[in-house]
Amino acid sequence: MNNKEKKIVIKNTDTILDIVSKIEKEAKDSNLIYLEVEDNFVLKNYFNLKLLTYRFSSKKLHIITSDRELKAL
Repeated sequence: MNNKEKKIVIKNTDTILDIVSKIEKEAKDSNLIYLEVEDNFVLKNYFNLKLLTYRFSSKKLHIITSDRELKAL
């Protein structure tokens, strides 16, 4: 990954506020963000996913997960 890409690990206990603060802190200068997600129920909510895409509209968010339910969203 170059300096414009950032990989952030999202734990299953992270809330939507934790996720937003992690992205704000760790990916200030990145245009491309990879969210490595464990079994996180917060991101299974469509509204929370839309909130992230709206809040970080200038960044490309990619979600890396093995959870089938999250992949379907």
